Amino acid sequence: MARDVSSELSTRWSMLDRLDKTDANEAWEWFIHRYRPFARGVLSKTLSMRGRAGDLNAAVDEFWAYLYSSNVFRKANRDLRFRKFLAGTLRNFARDYCRRNAGGPALNVDPEQDPAADESLPEDVELKLFAHQVLHLALQHLEASHKDNANAIRWFYGVGQDPIELETMTAPLSVTEIAERLAIKPNAVHQLLFRGRKRLRARIESEVRETVSDSGELAQEIDEILDALKADAPGLTTS
Repeated sequence: MARDVSSELSTRWSMLDRLDKTDANEAWEWFIHRYRPFARGVLSKTLSMRGRAGDLNAAVDEFWAYLYSSNVFRKANRDLRFRKFLAGTLRNFARDYCRRNAGGPALNVDPEQDPAADESLPEDVELKLFAHQVLHLALQHLEASHKDNANAIRWFYGVGQDPIELETMTAPLSVTEIAERLAIKPNAVHQLLFRGRKRLRARIESEVRETVSDSGELAQEIDEILDALKADAPGLTTS
């Protein structure tokens, strides 16, 4: 049975440092499983802006091949927030992909280039995608330990089940409807939501903590992630 690589990793940067070591395959599988939805979301919006929406699947597959064969992780600035690094790398790749596949001169992506320098995709859009990625990961953790909490939150706030469609929200259910689904009283649903929000907030903060190397920026990153979720699900991240 494969080891649980996630239990051995303190930050996303420490995980990336394992990609060229003996447990590289496990680390790659763990990384792709967690961030494929975000990569797809950024590439989808970036390619659409350039009139290349039909290339999405091919670009997603090529992006992971590019990461595997390049030195972009080894030369990355570890002081950069992981969100900004990954989103910037995706934007640079998308720009290069469009140029190469348009028949014009290819732009070689420089792994040492500051990935945050290309602002072809507005940062608030990237932030919202990443916030939803964090939300889905946090809900997955919550579901594993407190399934009723996770279900009540998904239903009450309309959070979709499919992480590939990061920003998709569904029609929310009322407390009465949730009570009927779970065969409990409405007051019990309110308790599930109250405890679930607290547990979800803790999981979100834990997830974000692993993406910021500078402790001085941690509080700001958490606030930005939570604020990005408020527009789609008001009250969801209230502690």
